[in-house]
Amino acid sequence: MIALIILLAALFLIAGLVLMIRPSLVIGFIETYEERTWMYASAVVIRLLLGLLLIRAAVHSRFPLTVEVVGWIILAAGLFLAVIGRRRFTLLTRWIIDKAKPFVLAGGLFATLFGAFLVFAFT
Repeated sequence: MIALIILLAALFLIAGLVLMIRPSLVIGFIETYEERTWMYASAVVIRLLLGLLLIRAAVHSRFPLTVEVVGWIILAAGLFLAVIGRRRFTLLTRWIIDKAKPFVLAGGLFATLFGAFLVFAFT
């Protein structure tokens, strides 16, 4: 369970770095595949999985309360995406990309720091 959390955290860290170095790569990927069912399903499943993993494994981390709260937030985000459906997910994705372009570096930094935090919390 902890190894899976560290793997997902490493992916966040890498995605954040790529977002800071080559934002067009990440944004282009999202724009290309935003309407695909697998993109929506992945967004939901990854959030649900990571949220549940963090909640269950929080007691084994350096920051149990913080990790558990973050887990609940991520789980709620996954449930929210599941409830709104694929069509609204696509509309939300487009809206976020349009509004977030000026903040791409900050988003990449946040993802990198979040991934690093999780790796640190579980090692």
